[in-house]
Amino acid sequence: MMAKLAGTVVLVLVACGAFGQAVFFDDFNYSSSSDPVLLNFGWAPRSGGGGPGIGTWDATHITFIPDPANSSNQLMQMSATTSGTAATTIQTEILTPFNFLHGTFAARVKFEDA
Repeated sequence: MMAKLAGTVVLVLVACGAFGQAVFFDDFNYSSSSDPVLLNFGWAPRSGGGGPGIGTWDATHITFIPDPANSSNQLMQMSATTSGTAATTIQTEILTPFNFLHGTFAARVKFEDA
């Protein structure tokens, strides 16, 4: 039996410090994990092998779907699958540069075992 985990993410970073405040917001209006606009905004979908974890990282499991609560917005969906072995485990991760010294990452995440 193959288990699939899908997470939908909205990410906001609020950075505060003695030198003022900055807000980083992304509405995830991209066409795919290889969209040049996504990459130019600093996001780096991970692909290939390596830990942590036993499986392979696959950027194509990062997709962008319509927001059911707001038709003018999109959500990032990250899917992972496994049947318990390294050969059947697909993981997803998206990275961004560390741009802020202080701050909080906030995300709305919905987990679903499909």
